[in-house]
Amino acid sequence: MLAGIIGFMFYQDARLTMVVMIILPVLLVGTLWFRSRARDAYREVRSKLGRLNAFLQENLMGIRVVQIFTREKSSYERFRDINEKHLKANLKTIFYYALFFPGVGLISAL
Repeated sequence: MLAGIIGFMFYQDARLTMVVMIILPVLLVGTLWFRSRARDAYREVRSKLGRLNAFLQENLMGIRVVQIFTREKSSYERFRDINEKHLKANLKTIFYYALFFPGVGLISAL
């Protein structure tokens, strides 16, 4: 289907089709860059989320032990640290999306 569309585009206007084809390598490189970065960033988010869930589950199940040994403040500090790392990983994925999609829009507008 794609080959048919490109063939029809060449039939209609070969010069315009060539201009469109010049932009495709730029989009391809940008897409490959985004895909590799986003995949790594999402992998990191899933890892940080797993650590966060494990910490919460461990502390909620052992809340009496935490209270007996008065470790509430220490547990809170560890939770805040783990949660901050999860937040940074999420912000990294948002950053890549914020670069990629406006870039594609800009290239399309050009």
